[in-house]
Amino acid sequence: MNWEVASTIAEIIASIAVVVSVAYLAIQIRGQTRQAKLAASRELAIAWTSTADRLIDNQEFVTLYLRSAADYESLPNAERFRISMFLLQSMRLREQSFLHVQKGNLDPTHFESTDRILVEALRLPGVQQWWAINREHFCEEFMVYVDGRMELAKGSGYSSSFKAEREKS
Repeated sequence: MNWEVASTIAEIIASIAVVVSVAYLAIQIRGQTRQAKLAASRELAIAWTSTADRLIDNQEFVTLYLRSAADYESLPNAERFRISMFLLQSMRLREQSFLHVQKGNLDPTHFESTDRILVEALRLPGVQQWWAINREHFCEEFMVYVDGRMELAKGSGYSSSFKAEREKS
């Protein structure tokens, strides 16, 4: 075997090694991306659970939330501030989910499954009042998104279980 043949064989082997290495890296990056999306979904779910725990664990806050759901603007200032901070925190989490999906950093399935919760909340007159006042605190893309979801919520009517409870009182 002469040096030219050996050199050609070495180049072919090196080329194959490069292709295999690039393919391996692509597989590793895809796996890491998948894990990062799962981690983002998990972190947002934990943050949402922490926010929702405020409602679950505090009867006084539940009562305030239900009153605000019916009519945010009629609440006294201190109560309106308290609910506003809760809604701001909740919507900020939703905005983060939205931005992560837009950038491909979050599994869209997670986002879509929580979208029904948003639409349900946007059916509540008090949440609609709050959004009208506070929407400018969010990025433009998210405002447009929520406004669209608001139209869907308004079109489907106010059929929340909170309404049935309020009417019994």
